[in-house]
Amino acid sequence: MLDQCPDGHPQRAPALSNLAHVILCGFTKGVQTDIDYAISLFRSALTLRPQGHPDHPLSIFDLCKAYYQRYLHLQDHVGLREAVKLYTELLPKCPRGSYLQICVIEECNALPRNPSNESISLRRMILDFCPRGHQYHARSLNRLAGDLYTRFEQSSNISYINEAVHLSREALAECSGDGERSFFLSVLSYTLKLRFHRFRSLDDINECISLNREALSLRPPGHPGRQKSLNNLARALKARYDQYGNITDSEEAMHLDRVAHDLRSENTRAPPPSSQHSEEYLDIGRGQASCAPETEPDKQRPPLEPLSSNQRVRSLLLRLPLREVKVIDTIS
Repeated sequence: MLDQCPDGHPQRAPALSNLAHVILCGFTKGVQTDIDYAISLFRSALTLRPQGHPDHPLSIFDLCKAYYQRYLHLQDHVGLREAVKLYTELLPKCPRGSYLQICVIEECNALPRNPSNESISLRRMILDFCPRGHQYHARSLNRLAGDLYTRFEQSSNISYINEAVHLSREALAECSGDGERSFFLSVLSYTLKLRFHRFRSLDDINECISLNREALSLRPPGHPGRQKSLNNLARALKARYDQYGNITDSEEAMHLDRVAHDLRSENTRAPPPSSQHSEEYLDIGRGQASCAPETEPDKQRPPLEPLSSNQRVRSLLLRLPLREVKVIDTIS
């Protein structure tokens, strides 16, 4: 198709994008030359869709996702930096309330924790587009908090961890439903425990333990996150025992460890539960995120503002599987 759309052909930009998407669909072995070629094709398409072209934001979005794929497959942080830079450029160009804007926010919130100034600035910008009451407000707060406590771990600047705790509290206050609340309880307890390890505040570890008890109560026997909550509460109690020497904390922590161990033995005989959440459980004992997925209830999209004809068609296409989007885009 690209051979049939030489320079100057009105469909050359879609043809370039289609070929790039085909390469990405087949990019399973992480061959750097493949992903670099796809990125060059997307950049060529973007050149043909300058500022003011109706598909200019969509071309930037394609390029963002390609750079992020490069990072995921090759662990190339240059790709992550480029994705962050382009998302920062793209977000203000998305029609407010459009599906494109929602997709961009979702993709930005899926980016890994990153303590760079660019990533933190992007997270703050996302919050400007997700005010209180927005369906992604709580998660966007949480992602900014994650960048800030990662920055704190690097710099030990107390202002970063204090803001992370504040944002985690706000996210917890915004959440609804037991499943969502249990997740944000775990996040806030994690940031408090991190601050306790640095500054040894009794209030922090007491609140951390209280939050973990509530999270455990929301994950009864049979819940996929119960083992993680047992571990988190045990580690918090152990941390308080190590600092203050209360034997009852040590005894309860050992009991919880045994219960979690028995539960883990049972779980190894059963297949892991399915999940639609892209976040992590936070294991406060290890001081980092584990790879087990968190479960969050599905959310309904908010009412959308009217778009122009081209914008409406293309924003609807964003919800289709990738191959369908590109086939339709080719003949549009």
